[in-house]
Amino acid sequence: TIGRASPHTEVLIAHPESGEPLPLGEVGEICARSPGNMTCYWGNPEATAATIRPDGFLRTGDLGAMDEHGYVRFSGRLREVIIRGGENIYPAEVEDALLSHPAVALAAVVKVPHERLGHEVGAVVTLRPGASVDFAELEAHVAEQVAHFKVPRHWRVLGEMPLTVSGKIR
Repeated sequence: TIGRASPHTEVLIAHPESGEPLPLGEVGEICARSPGNMTCYWGNPEATAATIRPDGFLRTGDLGAMDEHGYVRFSGRLREVIIRGGENIYPAEVEDALLSHPAVALAAVVKVPHERLGHEVGAVVTLRPGASVDFAELEAHVAEQVAHFKVPRHWRVLGEMPLTVSGKIR
């Protein structure tokens, strides 16, 4: 979880396309409204309209769900959502499943274009020193933890991943 709203801050979980508020527990875009929010992009009304809703909530581009106690659970970034045949797949969920395999040190899940489905799920992994694993084993491992349509079908193994200064995969 990423916690609850700070004092004087409201959090709304909204449908990413319609902007309608979603029921508790459903994943949508995390929006926030507070006196500390920005009011506009200077000289850029289009960017302002895309970022700040008419009701004053700031669209974060992050996805999450809120529970009945106001705690928000982060699910990923809106721009990273993989839509496969109309199903939304959040890379963080699949990455967590991959990282639970003892051979996997790092994992990144990405969208791969598909003519009929829109996108397929792809995974790039870095293995732990001395470890080896085949893709069928990784697919079976992930399939035990997520729905079948979320299992990666495209694979790459890298010796190392490009990382940011804070150690996150770039």
